[in-house]
Amino acid sequence: MPDETKKPIEEIWATYCGDINAANVSKLVGGLTAVASNGTKRIHVLFQSWGGFVGDGVFLYNALKKLSIEIVLYNAGQVASAATLAYLGAHGRKTTANAVFMIHKATYNPNAAGVDKLKAVADNLAIDDLRVEEILRRHLKLPEELWTQFRFHDVYLTGTDAVNYGMADEIGEFSPPAGTSVLNALG
Repeated sequence: MPDETKKPIEEIWATYCGDINAANVSKLVGGLTAVASNGTKRIHVLFQSWGGFVGDGVFLYNALKKLSIEIVLYNAGQVASAATLAYLGAHGRKTTANAVFMIHKATYNPNAAGVDKLKAVADNLAIDDLRVEEILRRHLKLPEELWTQFRFHDVYLTGTDAVNYGMADEIGEFSPPAGTSVLNALG
């Protein structure tokens, strides 16, 4: 039986360093829902990811927006590709000035694909591109030359650019209070 007299932890500090894939996203969302149900009000996550799968990034974006716990993500290195979608779902988004963000259109490696498979892949990529661009345009205020660049290749933003264009809310450091345990969000 749970100890009813135990006071819930108001804030938790954690790190997420990994791919955006079904297994990692499942662990993260499971952990977030568990701490939310235990009465935690806010979780700070040092977030580092090269990206991964569009569908998993969109899922995490939607989950972070709707969970009943305040989630603050920090980029202190690199958040790229599908990870940028997840990052945009956080209630608070902080970055160091020297961090990097990267956005791009969906991609697929066509090795060993026949014509019919390539047609199906092109259709699926078009759907993913629409999802990605809709989320990015909802949050970002990029100048037109960067949207044009986005159509053809990767777009890199510094932490300062990210704040100026709406990717991040502010320049800020992941700074857990002294003596605070920092958890690994992936277990």
